[in-house]
Order: sequence, then structure tokens, then C-alpha cells
Amino acid sequence: MKLHLPFFLRKSLLSCLAAFIVCTVGSGAAWAEPQNLTHHGSYLYWDTQSESFVNEEGNAAAFTVGDNVSFTGESTVTLCEDISAGTLAIEKGADVTIVLDVYELNVDRIELSGLLDMGYSLHIGEGTTLAVQSASAVLDSNLVLGDKGGFEVGAAASLNHNALTLQGNTSFTLAAAGDGKTYTLLTGITRLVDAAGNTITLDSSNNAISNYFDTTQPGTGFWADAILQLSEDGILRLVRHSEAVKPAVTISTRRTGSVDYQYYEGVHFADIEYTPGSSYARGGAIYGDSSSTITLSDNGSVTFSGNTASSYSYYATGGAIDGDVTMTGNGDVSFSGNTASSSYGVAHGGAIDGDVTMTGNGSVTFSGNTASSSRSDACGGAIYGDDIRLSNNGSVTFSGNTASASSDAYGGAIYGGTITLSDNGSVEFSGNTASASSDAYGGAIYGGTITLSDNGSVEFSGNTASASSDAYGGAIYGGTITLSDNGSVEFSGNTASASSDAYGGAIY
Repeated sequence: MKLHLPFFLRKSLLSCLAAFIVCTVGSGAAWAEPQNLTHHGSYLYWDTQSESFVNEEGNAAAFTVGDNVSFTGESTVTLCEDISAGTLAIEKGADVTIVLDVYELNVDRIELSGLLDMGYSLHIGEGTTLAVQSASAVLDSNLVLGDKGGFEVGAAASLNHNALTLQGNTSFTLAAAGDGKTYTLLTGITRLVDAAGNTITLDSSNNAISNYFDTTQPGTGFWADAILQLSEDGILRLVRHSEAVKPAVTISTRRTGSVDYQYYEGVHFADIEYTPGSSYARGGAIYGDSSSTITLSDNGSVTFSGNTASSYSYYATGGAIDGDVTMTGNGDVSFSGNTASSSYGVAHGGAIDGDVTMTGNGSVTFSGNTASSSRSDACGGAIYGDDIRLSNNGSVTFSGNTASASSDAYGGAIYGGTITLSDNGSVEFSGNTASASSDAYGGAIYGGTITLSDNGSVEFSGNTASASSDAYGGAIYGGTITLSDNGSVEFSGNTASASSDAYGGAIY
């Protein structure tokens, strides 16, 4: 593969003189024993004299042709010679700029989980594969898929609308159709152009550009029968089915039993109130019993806003949904302003009471949801469940959720037995509160086993456990807490506040 800039955008050769590196044009690097470089620093240059990369400290590392190179942090790479390599890995959380000037970087495979800036364009041609391996993958360049170029999506991003984002005013060019080409769900693309440079336009009925996709060999690639669609919000997506997308639907009456929405441009449950008075209030918008299934998959945006489950004398569970719910392959998912409220009984799950699986969606947001009890306990301002799993989504945000109780409060955002957030983009818990007249546990999360792994950045900020008696864990209260292999992790401004004893401003 040749990764290159057009002539009019090539940068001056003077850039190669940085950090005292002498640059000459050669026929390719003759590298030493395999090193499989992992680079953590800020700068990396190719020194043609030592035939090695040199970092900002002047230290060199030798390579041989075909070595693998992995970047884990923020780096700028300047090439001053044609270079060949095996796999170029941009890890999650990495931000890499490669300055090519007039030189070529010949790479067999690019594994993209972080941000890569190749200048004007990244051209993927014969013998090279671009493998998108995370929902946090970002390409800050035009993408040109040339003849016989490989474009694949790993299992970690296989259903994700944010599997690849093209930054800024960039375009995705189909340089050649080619048999067997398959593509995945793409967002953030401002233009689609053909090999001749003509802009391809899809009309409002979401017609497919079928000639660009191999529909004759289903199962031979990732969603080989996919169609390309343009939604009302101007986002270009591929969808893994051959049916026409249904118009967006807004639901204003409560649903009970099994619920299944698929292939809608949008699904919105709004302002539904379930207030049975002196009885159990289960599920403001949807109630599914133990034998029912609640599934929303392969839709555009999915929103639950302003729904309420309220009881005077008994439990109130699931302001939006009571029941086990699965959401996969949708666009952005949002739960906002939903409430589970009880005057005398327990309140569970301001948005959802039940086991939750959310995989391969766009951004996932829970904001301003409330579980509130005037005489008993409140658990999970946003979610209450035994098994809660959010994986391979875009960004995940829990903000301003509240568990408020006259007795004990557990988990301002989430209460769960097992809570797993993995392989998402950024993860943020901000301004969530567990507030109680007695004891408060976990301003953001209360859980038995809590795991946050392989996400982009992880941030807990401004979460509070506040109690008239004891408070435990301003951000997290947990039995087993694991934070591993994330891009970055930050705890700031979290508070455990109590009239009696307080333990763990951030984590207990």
C-alpha cells in the first residue's frame, strides 16, 4: 500500500530536519532484528543513517522490514524515507499524526482503535487492510478505498454506528467497486464520492447504492447484503438488512408484554405516565413480565424521555422500562428525565428496572433520571438490575441521575449485581447523586462486581453520596472494582458527605 499526500499538499522537506535527524531519500529501510515497537512518547522520527526510529530523547530502536509498530499515546511520526512495516496499530486512546512528506509508508495492515491523522488522505489499496477494531476509531483524513483494498470491522465494533468516524470535512471515496467489497456502519461522513470524483446523493426514501456492494455472495463478508442509507439527520449508514427503513415512530401509550422494534429510522417513547395509585407501578412506558422480551435493534435513534412510573402505597420500578431489555445496533440511545417514584414503597430504576444489554449502538446517554421514595429506599437513579452490560457502543454518559430516599439510597446512576462497561468509546459519570435521610452508598455506582475495561477515556466527576447518617463512596461503592486497559481514567470532584461518618470521596 502507498499512503500518500497529493503533491499540492505535501509538506516541506524542512520538517524532516526536526530533532537533528538527517534525511535522505532511499530505496527503503534495511532494518535489524524484529523489535515490534510499542511507542509511548510524543515524537518518532526515521533516521536513515542508523536505519532506525529515534524518539524525542534521541534513543534509537532497530527494526526489520515487516515489523509491527504499536502506538499507545499521543505521537507525531515524521518519515524521511520510504518504509515498509507489517501491522501499524493505533491503540484505543492513542492520537497519532503521521507526516509522510514525499515518502511512502507501505503497511500490510492498519489496526485502528484510536485517532489517526494521515494528512489529506489515507489510501487503502491492494495488499493492505484497514481493520476497525473499536467504536472509538477515528480517521482525521479522507478515506480512499482503492482496488482490492481490504476494509474490515472486528467483533468489537461489528454492530457499531460509530465503528469509524471521519473527522471534519472529510469524505469516503469508493475508488473502485470490486467484487466482494463489504463496508460497515459509518457515521460522520460529510460526502460520498465515486471513482470519478462525482458526489453520490441518496434521496429521502433511503434508496440503496446497490452496485457498490456485493449482494451475490451473502455471508462472504461483513454484512455483504448491506444497503447504504441516509437518515433525516444527514448521517450516512449501512444497515444489515434488505428491508426498507420504516419512518420514525413516537409512542405515547404504555406497552405491556413482549416489545420488539426493528429497522425504524427512530423509536421514541415520550411522556407516558403510569400511576396506578394504591398498587405496584411497574414500567412507565414498557412493562414486560418474566416471560416477555423487550428488544430494540437496528433502528436509528432510540429515546425514552419524560416517562413516569408512580405509586402512592407500593413499589415503583422502572420509570421507562420494567423488564429485561436488549438494545443492539441502534443509532444514538438516550434515556432522559424518566422517573420511578413511590410515596411509601421502594423505588428502583429511574429509567430501567431489569437486566440490561446494550451492544453496538451509537452514543448511549442516561441523563436526569430519578428513583425517588418518600418513605423507603431508592436504588439506581438510572438503572437497577442484576446484570448490566454496556459494550462496544460509542460514548457512554450518565449525568445528573439521582437516587433519593427518606431511608437508604444506593447508586445515583446504577445499582447492579454485575456491572460491565467494556470496549466503548469515552465513558463519563458526572453529577450523579445518591441522597438519603439515612445512609447513602455510591453517588454514581453501587454494585457487587464492577468492571470498566478497554474503553476510551473514563471519567467520574462531581458525583455525590450525601446522607444524614453515613455516606460511602462519592463515585463508586463496590465489592470488586476493576478498571483496566482504558485510554485514561480520572476521578475529580467526587464527594461523600454525611452528618455522621463519610467514607471514600471517590471509591469505597
